Amino acid sequence: EIRFDEGILALEAQKKQEVLSRKQNRKARADEREMIRKARAEKEKKKAEKERMKSFGHRDDSDSEGEDLETALERDMGEGSGRMDNAAKRKLQSRMLEATFEMYFRVLKNAAGKNPARN
Repeated sequence: EIRFDEGILALEAQKKQEVLSRKQNRKARADEREMIRKARAEKEKKKAEKERMKSFGHRDDSDSEGEDLETALERDMGEGSGRMDNAAKRKLQSRMLEATFEMYFRVLKNAAGKNPARN
């Protein structure tokens, strides 16, 4: 047998509406909006980072939902082996070389401009 002061009903009976002043209400709403804004900013930051990593060929673990078990297992075994196959190595070296040239030409362009950055 359950009495009224026990169990789920007791929790409902203990809940009392908190009475706040106008200033406290405004502050609570402002804090809530700030938390929402921060959460949205964090979500956008994670999304941008994911897109940036995707441009380098990074595969997120959450992308593997569409893969069948054998493909996922083969991919994981390849990642864990510590060796790269030649095609992946050439692709990675090509991307690194491309990024190096891009950075080199950015530096040259900046140095040749009117106001080169001084660090």
